[in-house]
Amino acid sequence: MRIHGIITKILFITALTEFYVETICDGEPPRTVKCPPQFVISTVWASYGRHLPDTCIEGDQQINTTCHANYENTISSVEESCDDSNSCTLVSSKDEYEDPPECKGVRKYLQVYYLCKSELITKAICEFSPPENVTCPEDQTIKVVDANYGRKDKWTCGDKLAENDRCLSSKSTDMVKEKCEGKNFCELEAANEVYGNPCGQTHKYLEVNFHCQAGKNINKELYSTLSLFTKMYNWKKLVEREKAQTYISRPFNR
Repeated sequence: MRIHGIITKILFITALTEFYVETICDGEPPRTVKCPPQFVISTVWASYGRHLPDTCIEGDQQINTTCHANYENTISSVEESCDDSNSCTLVSSKDEYEDPPECKGVRKYLQVYYLCKSELITKAICEFSPPENVTCPEDQTIKVVDANYGRKDKWTCGDKLAENDRCLSSKSTDMVKEKCEGKNFCELEAANEVYGNPCGQTHKYLEVNFHCQAGKNINKELYSTLSLFTKMYNWKKLVEREKAQTYISRPFNR
């Protein structure tokens, strides 16, 4: 997993949004994590260990709320099992995620925070056409993958084959993200006045690749837990290595 992906998903969590959450206790049967039809899993965060005293309690046992396996390894393992699939099966076990010395004798649990995103959607808006909306269903938000104003093929938005099919605008993705990211819909126009003119004498179009994301509102207990994770993890060192970009969009209502 790329380091900036972790930062992007977690560093901004205090300002952000909506998740599905699964908590699986040690000793429980494997659990199926699933998104609605036509959606795939996108892991936001995962931890194996114990951070709360009242989760997965069974009889007399040691309670150590600073017990956790390596976060990055846990997240990578869950991503490998689940990301871009409609469903996956997970189990909470030290054999899967390691058992650090401070966790000996502690009943642990696997906690996974994830989003459900639609399969990739592509929309093309032709130059000289009226503005058009990029839209997701009412309870979902737009997650922009990339965008380009120019031309990447010879046949989109044209009555005849175009001669120039390598016309790229480097600022298109950032501009579309600023306008659309985290919203239910946004209006876009394919025009030189908006994106500049990356190639003259070429009929251009704006191509946007995006997902529609769905989740559940995070409650205060889970919010506090995630805030604790961000303090425990060495974010400053990671920020120096990668520039974080906001991953999730809607603010958490305190």
